Amino acid sequence: MSKLLVLSILLLSMCLTISSQSYGVLFPGALQCTEALRAGNDCFIYNYVPALGFTQNYKYKLYGNECDACKDPEVIIYWNFRVCTPDMPSGSLRVPYCVVTGEKKLIQFDTLDEACKSDFNVFFLKGQCPPMI
Repeated sequence: MSKLLVLSILLLSMCLTISSQSYGVLFPGALQCTEALRAGNDCFIYNYVPALGFTQNYKYKLYGNECDACKDPEVIIYWNFRVCTPDMPSGSLRVPYCVVTGEKKLIQFDTLDEACKSDFNVFFLKGQCPPMI
């Protein structure tokens, strides 16, 4: 790989990190909407993996999936929730996890074990639940 390509990739990752930090976001690994997602070209109609969008006016909104988040022109960055699976590593390390309920509300748990063993068939993000609009 050329040094220019490596340098470009490094600079891009730094910019994404800086931009998500400058928005005061609570979760690492923010994603940016592609033009294909904004247009709905890369979307699956029946894909329910909740996404948390962060808008231009510094608010968080919950969406049914990344396509719904990216169709909202106000969304700057978003996160896909992860799904609890039986093979998730267990542990009682106290780190906050934000979980989506069936009523599309967010509930915070103190450990991944607590989150995944809740009654919510769990989609989660590692971090504190943000205030919602």
